[in-house]
Amino acid sequence: MTRTVVVRRRGASYPAPAFHPPEVYPEIRRLGATETDPGNAVYPMVRRALALLGLDRAREGSPDWNPMGDLIDAGSRVVVKPNFVQHYEHAGSLVQLVTHPAVLRPILDYLLLAQGSLENVSVLDAPEIDCDFEILLARLGWHELRAHYERLGHALRVTDIRPERADYAGGGAIVSRRALPGDPRGFVSVDLGASSALAPVAGRGRFYGADYDRKRTNESHTAEVNRYEISRTFLEADLVVSVPKLKTHKKAGITGAVKNLVGVAGDKNLLPHYSIGHAAGGGCEYSAPAASSLLALSRRADRLYRDLVLSRRSRLAGRLYNDVLDPLRERWVGPLGGEGQTRGDWWGNDVLWRTILDLNRILLCAGPDGSLVERPRRRQLAIVDAVVAGEGEGPHRATPRALGAVLAGTDGFAVDRAAAAILGFDPARIPQLAEAARFLERAGAAAGPERAVLDDDGDVREVASESLPVLDGTFLAPPGWRGHVEKTAATTPTGRA
Repeated sequence: MTRTVVVRRRGASYPAPAFHPPEVYPEIRRLGATETDPGNAVYPMVRRALALLGLDRAREGSPDWNPMGDLIDAGSRVVVKPNFVQHYEHAGSLVQLVTHPAVLRPILDYLLLAQGSLENVSVLDAPEIDCDFEILLARLGWHELRAHYERLGHALRVTDIRPERADYAGGGAIVSRRALPGDPRGFVSVDLGASSALAPVAGRGRFYGADYDRKRTNESHTAEVNRYEISRTFLEADLVVSVPKLKTHKKAGITGAVKNLVGVAGDKNLLPHYSIGHAAGGGCEYSAPAASSLLALSRRADRLYRDLVLSRRSRLAGRLYNDVLDPLRERWVGPLGGEGQTRGDWWGNDVLWRTILDLNRILLCAGPDGSLVERPRRRQLAIVDAVVAGEGEGPHRATPRALGAVLAGTDGFAVDRAAAAILGFDPARIPQLAEAARFLERAGAAAGPERAVLDDDGDVREVASESLPVLDGTFLAPPGWRGHVEKTAATTPTGRA
């Protein structure tokens, strides 16, 4: 079966809340909403992308058009998964870091059209541990969007599923943690066992996760056990709509639809991100051994900080790191170590891509009780926010770059390969995409040729996904990926176990 990806591009900026469409489209009239924003170019981009995917093709253009009705029934449970990484800006901007609700507004409207209510629709994410969720929602205009749906008689649920939040001091030391409600439906343990993509490199006790309690990380990932704590609301869904922000990623190359699933996990310690040590010594934290005793000392100090300050909550160690060690590291590690010399931030990271593949297998094959079947048990739709994308030091310190585009498809891997292509990157050099064929076979999903429909401001043409043009010049890759991930890179992709 041919997998279709739509790339819809039109010069656009984000409109003001509550992100009303530029006109009352025939099908939207049935919702009872009459407010419009003639300057909103994002809404029609998403609408056009759904049409180009062929959803409810027979009724397109009529008042009865119901694109989401091709994916769900009236009683289906739906999870909408944005990327709400943090509440604070970088480079004077927030919109290149997080999914913008202007992209979510048409998605929610068409889900409402298909179901008649938002009762079975959950918008959820687990952002970074220090994210102030309410500040983030306020800055993005979510309160106005919720008020809009309330006027129509519908409650829009936006849930922070994190089980805890932390506060950082300067330099990155955690000074406090507090419990949060988490997923109201709880979390489910899903064990992929020896079939996990991590199994070939697990069992050495060298994994580091996202929350730095490496004992817990390595207890949960061995050659026989590979366990994740996953949102029950997510696992109960019949349809998952992944709505990521397109940006570069220092550990994964890019972040898009498939990487977006990191935000459905509860305990972040169960998400291995890299393996301790340098590549020649069996790790993937660094690309090479320390070139000097000063660099080796800095690396050891950095690991001590993570062990004592983050996992053991030592305030004294935190002050020492903030006031002494971190300034030294900032001054010396970069110049001495070059690219790829910190925390798995380079193209040879051999762990995070495996975690990403595991989470996507869970998306397809895990039930609400954590059991696995070797066939897809829920549907997915990916709609990527690339109106303003992020380049350079992504995902947290990405620099904004306007693309004026959205991408859409029912296969997250196909969508992300197209996304990499339009950024000027080679998908074969991005491990979670290069290994997708093997993953699809394991998950019981059929691979097939990929077809891209490029609508560049009304110029519509069909091309093979690998032939998609770079839309606006090659994006600046993270330092540890520069010279490797670009289509013009001279290096060759590396085979992996």
